[in-house]
Amino acid sequence: MSFNALTLQSVTAELNKRIIGARVDKIHQPETNTITIELRLPGENLSLLLCTQPSLARMHLTENKFTNPKTPSSFCMLLRKHLDKYRLDKISNIPFERIVRFDFSREEDFGRSREKKSLILEIMGRHSNLILLDDKNTIIDALDRIDESKSRVRQVLPKLTYTLPPAQKKENPKTLSLVKFSWFIEVADPNNLPDALFKNIAGISPYLAKQIISSVVEPKNNPEIVYNRLMELIALSEQGELVPYIKEEKLYFYPSQKGSINQVLDAYYTKAFYKDKLNQQKQNLLSLLSTHIEKAEKKLALRTGALEKALDADIYRKKGDLLTSSLYLLEKGATEALVPDYYTEGEPLVTIELDPRLTPSQNAQSYYKRYNKARSALRNLDTLLEDTKNELHYLQETKGLIEAAKDLEDLESLNDELIKEGYIKTKKLRQTNRKKDTTSASQPRRYRTPSGSEIVVGRNNRQNDMIRRQGSGDFWWFHTQKLPGAHVVLKTSSPDEKDLQLAAGLAAYFSKGSEDSLVEVDSARLKYVRKPTGAKPGFVLYDNERTYMVKPNRAIFSELKQLN
Repeated sequence: MSFNALTLQSVTAELNKRIIGARVDKIHQPETNTITIELRLPGENLSLLLCTQPSLARMHLTENKFTNPKTPSSFCMLLRKHLDKYRLDKISNIPFERIVRFDFSREEDFGRSREKKSLILEIMGRHSNLILLDDKNTIIDALDRIDESKSRVRQVLPKLTYTLPPAQKKENPKTLSLVKFSWFIEVADPNNLPDALFKNIAGISPYLAKQIISSVVEPKNNPEIVYNRLMELIALSEQGELVPYIKEEKLYFYPSQKGSINQVLDAYYTKAFYKDKLNQQKQNLLSLLSTHIEKAEKKLALRTGALEKALDADIYRKKGDLLTSSLYLLEKGATEALVPDYYTEGEPLVTIELDPRLTPSQNAQSYYKRYNKARSALRNLDTLLEDTKNELHYLQETKGLIEAAKDLEDLESLNDELIKEGYIKTKKLRQTNRKKDTTSASQPRRYRTPSGSEIVVGRNNRQNDMIRRQGSGDFWWFHTQKLPGAHVVLKTSSPDEKDLQLAAGLAAYFSKGSEDSLVEVDSARLKYVRKPTGAKPGFVLYDNERTYMVKPNRAIFSELKQLN
């Protein structure tokens, strides 16, 4: 959901009541497109978040505690240099545009002068930006510098005078008459009335337009009600009282709620940001895995082809034998020989190619050498082909685990595994930095069942190996049948049926089949689960299994106690 102009207007109005007069205490940049400004007020400290990430560009107060990089970016350092200990004097937004200005000042020369700076947040999708200005409206710098190669219409570069983006050619809703509004509705496509609002009226996003239209019964026939509904939302936004509510991970603006819009937006965007980051990191890892899978598939095809050729080795030996038995018929310089094939009933004549530079005996020996070389290659190819198949299985299994990852810790553990397996190249760390912080290392998930048994769930292939090795032979192991997923170990030798069902449910939930209606999960005691010598992490063979038909469902977590 885009951060529409009415939302920005409501946030601005509320912030003007909350944080005017606050002093800048700290500035951080936890993400590439995110700045947080810690503000100090009498009796409280607040954190203002300014984000230019295209899909999540926004501003609001936040209670989140972000992890900041050890080395701040140059833009973050610039903001600290120019805004540290400054007082926030004013927050203003361009009416019905998604542009907001923060004006700061600081006393100089023992109060004889006041130095002023401004920070502009432009929320414009992929063109969103954060721009620092001096007191003459000259650009000091921007989070995203825009030169002529990016835009010939408007540049955003140090030492240039700041100018607003080109204005939208839409109606200002404050001066829009009911008559004109009704005409927009009248001529609009009855199947797409939200477009009548979005395309003609400033400050209205497609998402907000759809909500306004859907809040009115027969909107085509009741333009006045639609008009009044829009005016009501605008009036609320001007007072900072347009407060949406969250339902099924979406924001709804009508009817407006009581409370703080900053708190609602912080709650909504915290989840949205986490989900976006999870999906982004998934795509990064999946893209990398796809490259390695493609290479492995090509390698498999080449080695399979080479193996098929090597399987024809007996043809070379046969030709050598036939030439040897017919040397008395051959002469040097011939390009082919017509000899009887005593391997075939009736000994029909067959043609064998010859190298005219070699004697008949040397031609026979040449075929024997090709036979021996093919046989030797066959022995190596068997091993190489098996290695390639194992690698491809490992990559596809890991791809499935990435797709099934539920949180960032899952992805971080899989990323670490791929580094150790050599699929992700990293710069070598200095010797002093090589000690691993064991306290922060990813650990398998652990749960307690109602009967008191413990269930362990691996986050990656190496953890899957670890929980299998560490378990007793009589413990129960679970894994989805023919689908990538986590290995699950139920740490008891005599579980009740409920525990078995819960463990099978976890195996289904933490698998590639988590969105399927029904998943087959195999279970066996650990003593029947074995890892072949030389196999990649996570690969096992098993027997004496039992199969469960499981419907993946988050509801099982209500019956489990999480231990870590």
